[in-house]
Amino acid sequence: MEPINLKLYPTEAMLLREFLIDIGRNALALKAQAPAAHFVLFDWLDKSFGAASIRIEHGSAKSARTVKIPMGVALLLLREMQLVSIHPLLQSVVGGLHKGLVNRGYLLND
Repeated sequence: MEPINLKLYPTEAMLLREFLIDIGRNALALKAQAPAAHFVLFDWLDKSFGAASIRIEHGSAKSARTVKIPMGVALLLLREMQLVSIHPLLQSVVGGLHKGLVNRGYLLND
């Protein structure tokens, strides 16, 4: 499966990284009681997105950079972001994930 390409501005990258860090902290605290999705998202942060986020955050505030998100991670991330209250600037990330998943046929456009 081809990954979803998501464009992120530095502030969005930082907020998304913080969101994933919070998920990871909660997963580590809850251990066996935490949803498996939280461990998958935290692992993606650790193995891939964390470094990409730092690079984006140090870039120009006026230019978005593309991040490749594996399809399964994109589905889990969208679901998690829809379940909780998120920073208003992350709504564009939700929109980008939703659009990418709809375009690939992994979500219905509702």
